[in-house]
Amino acid sequence: MSKIITMILVIGLILLSFCYAEQSPGNKDLVVINYQHAAKLESSKLPYIWRSADYFLAEWSEQQQKSAQKSSLPFEIIAKNINKEKSLYIFEIRSEQDIPSSWNHLILYRNGKEALVKMSSRIAEEWIQKGYHAAYLTRTEHFLTETRALVPFNCGYNALVDDLLSRTSQDQWMDWEYKITGVDSVEIGGSTYSILTRYSSALFNGNPNGKAYDFALQQAQHWHYGANIEEDPYPYNSYTWKNLILTIPGQVTPNEIVGISAHYDDMPSSGNAPGADDNASGSTMLFEAARLLRQFRFERTIKIMFFTGEEQGLIGSGEYVSDHPTSNILGVVNGDMFGWDGNNDKCFDLNAGTMASSQDVGHCLEDVLTSYSVDLTHDFIINGASGGSDHVSFWSVNVGSIFVFENGDNNNIPGGCVGSDFNPYYHTSGDNISILALPYTYDISRSSIAAIASMAIPVEACFTSTSTLSASTPAPLQVNLSWTSVPNANAYRIYRSTQGCYGQWLEQTETNTLNWIDTTVTPGIPYYYYVEAVASDGFCVSDMSNCVTATPNAGPHASYQSDTFTDYCSGAPGDGIIDPGESIIVDVTIINDGAGDLTGISGALSSSTPGITILDANATFPNILNGQTASSNPPHFTYSLDQSFTCGDFIDLDLALQYNEGSSNNSFTHQSGQLGIPDLTMNEDWESGGTGWTMSGLWHITDESQQDCFAEPYPSSSKVAYFGQDSSCDYDTGSEVTGNIDSPIVPGIIAATSELNFQFWREVEPGGGSYDQTIVYASPDGTNWTQVWYMDANTPPQLAWTASGPVSLSSFSGQSIRLRFKFDSLDDFYNNFDGWAVDNIQVTSSSWECTPCISPLPYLKPYNNEKPIIDDSGSPKVNSIIEPDEMVNLNGTLENIGAAAAQTVSGELSTSDPITINQANAIYPDIDTGMHQSCSTCYSITAPSANRTTTHWDFTVTENVSADSFGPVPYNYTYHVGESFADVPVTKMFYSFIETILHHSITGGCTASQYCPSIQINREQMAKLLCIAMKSSSSGACTTSACTDVFQDVPASNIFCPFIEALYDDGIVNGCQASPLLYCPGTATQRQAMAKLICLAMESVNPGSCDSSSCADIFADVSGSNPFCGYIEGIYNAGVISGCQSSPLLYCPLNTITREQMAKFIVNAMNFTL
Repeated sequence: MSKIITMILVIGLILLSFCYAEQSPGNKDLVVINYQHAAKLESSKLPYIWRSADYFLAEWSEQQQKSAQKSSLPFEIIAKNINKEKSLYIFEIRSEQDIPSSWNHLILYRNGKEALVKMSSRIAEEWIQKGYHAAYLTRTEHFLTETRALVPFNCGYNALVDDLLSRTSQDQWMDWEYKITGVDSVEIGGSTYSILTRYSSALFNGNPNGKAYDFALQQAQHWHYGANIEEDPYPYNSYTWKNLILTIPGQVTPNEIVGISAHYDDMPSSGNAPGADDNASGSTMLFEAARLLRQFRFERTIKIMFFTGEEQGLIGSGEYVSDHPTSNILGVVNGDMFGWDGNNDKCFDLNAGTMASSQDVGHCLEDVLTSYSVDLTHDFIINGASGGSDHVSFWSVNVGSIFVFENGDNNNIPGGCVGSDFNPYYHTSGDNISILALPYTYDISRSSIAAIASMAIPVEACFTSTSTLSASTPAPLQVNLSWTSVPNANAYRIYRSTQGCYGQWLEQTETNTLNWIDTTVTPGIPYYYYVEAVASDGFCVSDMSNCVTATPNAGPHASYQSDTFTDYCSGAPGDGIIDPGESIIVDVTIINDGAGDLTGISGALSSSTPGITILDANATFPNILNGQTASSNPPHFTYSLDQSFTCGDFIDLDLALQYNEGSSNNSFTHQSGQLGIPDLTMNEDWESGGTGWTMSGLWHITDESQQDCFAEPYPSSSKVAYFGQDSSCDYDTGSEVTGNIDSPIVPGIIAATSELNFQFWREVEPGGGSYDQTIVYASPDGTNWTQVWYMDANTPPQLAWTASGPVSLSSFSGQSIRLRFKFDSLDDFYNNFDGWAVDNIQVTSSSWECTPCISPLPYLKPYNNEKPIIDDSGSPKVNSIIEPDEMVNLNGTLENIGAAAAQTVSGELSTSDPITINQANAIYPDIDTGMHQSCSTCYSITAPSANRTTTHWDFTVTENVSADSFGPVPYNYTYHVGESFADVPVTKMFYSFIETILHHSITGGCTASQYCPSIQINREQMAKLLCIAMKSSSSGACTTSACTDVFQDVPASNIFCPFIEALYDDGIVNGCQASPLLYCPGTATQRQAMAKLICLAMESVNPGSCDSSSCADIFADVSGSNPFCGYIEGIYNAGVISGCQSSPLLYCPLNTITREQMAKFIVNAMNFTL
């Protein structure tokens, strides 16, 4: 009997213990409450964690359940002790889908098409990728406030909303689709990308094909949302993802908020994921809303919400409502996947659910469809409304929200959609723009935007008119824009696209003028522009102006292409390595990549790098035909390095190119030294036990005798570091596993050339996804870790010992670092694989090696960069011009800019041109540092008249200069041969001036052999000579272009028209009559008028060179009352003219100018020399 009593007591104690465990105060049960009991739920003050159209879910303790019973609130317990479950998902099962048999033991609750399932995030994501839609249960507690006063929305016809709708178009809407589905490329931060995926992790892990978030953020910035841009970060597993929230502040009741939302992310998780329907359709709606709504002012605040993480279970929207206040949100329109209409019935699902506030939003959209005669039909769904998108996150916090969706289910609503018409390409790469139904999807989008505009209550359009924009290309490499004014505009913004009038618009500038010149253009590329007026608040703008296009002309242009250098040390060519203390002669090759040929090319070299001295900054180039290249003429550019210059440092060199047709700036770099043999600074093979390394998780050192998981032999010898279990050769512990191995400080300092190499064996779960991550980090402080190497389940396994390949550590140059090898499964599923083993971890660093040139060297160059002067004192024609058959000396002067005296200085003259060198060798005195000397024995040459082939005869000679420890270094000089024109003898007063303008290609004469010196020059001829002279004197001056008939008497058919109009554009001439504007091209040019033209031309090319501000009566025949007096005295004071008579000093202002006099004016004004 006692045994029986004892047994009964034991059994009772056991049962009591079970009962006690079940009723433990820390445990909670998952309960479901029918939506019909919402009022009782609210009055009970009990929390819930999820709200769908038909039911609530709650996690309640026993005490809370008793409270519900006291409140007569019916509920059903569907899972005990639910707080111990890590993750729950609500899957929405479409009519054509079956519930997988593997879910049978995981399903906790079914309600219509929804199933509540216990499932890890990893497994849930696998099913999502297979086409099932799920919502992650965040299990944040909410309290029902259903009885709050509803806000009535007036969504009937409104002229302002109608105006808004008139400003959008299907083409503009589709262009956003093209951009975010990868059809068109996009420009982000100056680089070009294609958005091939919007999978959430790809948006934020640096994937160059996943730049959709950056694209949206940049567009919002270009639209000046500014401080009203919120990048809303949230954690997901080990990542940080972001929502993008744009706000348009309300003008009357800014605390009342309405929202329009869509999820920006898509599927599949790998490969090409265009997501044109799911959910570029909704995302495109947001882009167009962000563009349009800023053109109006509203009483209420509008939130435009780009959510991410939707495909993982409404993660982004769930995080948003959990950490943002929502009590002031009056309603949300959520658009998701409304691009498919396979049966072409133009019917969509309007999921309003059972909340009255949601139905109010839904009725607003219905009113919009009616008020603006939108050709769509729909199902208005209350019971059984879909919970398959971000609107549910708002339901959970009692915010009215609707889900606008294509006809995804058979709702059996009388008069509504027929059957189910779900996109068969859902979550596949086949979801591309070819399957979009137009105008169906566009009509849903613009109606949703109209609904949110109506809910926000429009106050006014920012502007009631727009600018009219025009574009022209009057000059090479520029587009000139001008536009009409808009009343009350504070400024104007100019946007540009290269993809057509519905392309990606990037702001170029903001101005308060009515014109702008775009000079950041590439010739031959069509550019598209629009302008918008900007209000005083800097945000509110007008509608877009008309779109204009312009293709800039290809102007003259030269670019750096390449260079070669010769290094000199102690006067001898070096070893081809740039070393401290050396002199470097640089031969630069440039390309004519513009339009037309380039003439008169010169370059100027400079450097901002400390320790670099430019010895010879200037070099010339031969003329270059279009598309051709040419190298610099000797003497080439030259620079030197200080002896203390740091080996391995870069040398930044800037090259400014000037040519008669324009100019350009270029840059290139050299680097001193050469890389030495790599040094091994770390070599961990684990054979000594990994001294100084720390390990966590499953990491440990194993050897061949402990397990048989990897192929033998091991890379080093017998040991490796292994994340896994020796006994089972896997990392399956039944839980998520993670662990690190951290190195000691890597010996030495990391250099720019440092690299990490290691060997590894790696097997993780197959099938893709961002799970089972194997990551290598580096850290300079052991706290802040930077990822340098990464693989996950998307990478095929490596079932052989594999080299990592060199991993650059250059970003840590100059620092000491530690390394970390991290394994993270991220979940507890499919962990029955080998894991990760690493061996032979090596850090190598190659140092830069130099052989400094320690001897101080001379460096010789022509003094002031001038060629040897012509000495024809022994000739009967003494004029410092080389005439045919005249023997002349060329007397050179060299300067020493080096660091040592130049001794035994000599030169040797050579040429390939048809002249005779009588004396080819020159001798110079020794030249001290910083000094110059002229030749003591100089060169002699003759230009035989029999060798003349053209009127304009120039020849080039090369002087090779040598000295002890220097050279030979070549320098090229060009000389002109006179007696060019038969009618201009050497005895003529203006002979040298005429030969000079011929040498500078200002004129070629009036015939092939004559100049016609005494002929009067008329105004059109003067314009050509003066314009060409200005171009030759200063590149870019007097730019000519196609004629626009500025002067009535100078039509485009006049060959002088481009020169006349160029002078007019530069303010040099203004015509001979104002109304109508005439130039009088055939009129002879008077000396007084010539003075004004010359003075203004001088100021144009060299400001300050001709002061015309006063008149001091210098000339007896030019008084202060003469309007030309200031110009006449200006060129006199500048040394251009001396007058027509010396005593008394006269100018003869009314005399006309001859061609020979014009030559003198031009040569003296522009400082031309032979």
